[in-house]
Amino acid sequence: MKGMTLYEGPSALGPHPIVVIATNTHHVSANVKTGDAVQVYIELRDQHPHEARVAGHDQSICGDCSLRPYLKPKDKPKDGTCYVPGYMLNQPWSRWKERPDLYPTDSLQHLRTYKPVRVGAYGDMAAVPDALEFWTAQLKGHEWMAYTGQWRTQPLQSLAMASVQSAQEQQEAAALGYRTYRRYQGALSLLTMEVECPFPHVQCRTCLLCNGKGKKDTRKHIAVMDAAQKRREVKHSTP
Repeated sequence: MKGMTLYEGPSALGPHPIVVIATNTHHVSANVKTGDAVQVYIELRDQHPHEARVAGHDQSICGDCSLRPYLKPKDKPKDGTCYVPGYMLNQPWSRWKERPDLYPTDSLQHLRTYKPVRVGAYGDMAAVPDALEFWTAQLKGHEWMAYTGQWRTQPLQSLAMASVQSAQEQQEAAALGYRTYRRYQGALSLLTMEVECPFPHVQCRTCLLCNGKGKKDTRKHIAVMDAAQKRREVKHSTP
């Protein structure tokens, strides 16, 4: 058993059917940023992830996210870069497609091994119909990290961080009751009630700040450096 199929069926965000795959349910995850966690991928069921990105069919899993490569401005190739590199999303889908018997249909409620769950290693949790009800049931008894770009239309405040790309979006999402996860470029300038993501000093499985907003929750919003910029800075700082 390699993982679980949590959902297979219509998308709430587009015309193409989707599949929700949980990996590392019974094996240790080698993800450096999250640490050992269940990784949940929302993918198109019937199309290779790379082909879906190129054709723009990833709308069914990513909705109107401005970071979709299909929407990337032709004159600004570095803008609109998705958090997830292509090579990271291909393998889970390919393995599930080749050996679906190793990913039986099940629920995270039945997972007995304690691990935090990362919802949206790729794809938006809002792609599943009745997302709030579905994910509330799946995550019961688990710690988790979750993000959504559909914060303007989906009531997922209790589960997910609003993925925002500007100070204006941060303020808008916060006004809707979300805690936010804002990517910034250039020098860090924290907004009101923001803290910088503590990685690489702390892994996600230990931090667990990105789990939405509970009742009377006064925790701060999160700001994170653009991944490409961070790689460049690390490279330039290396002797």
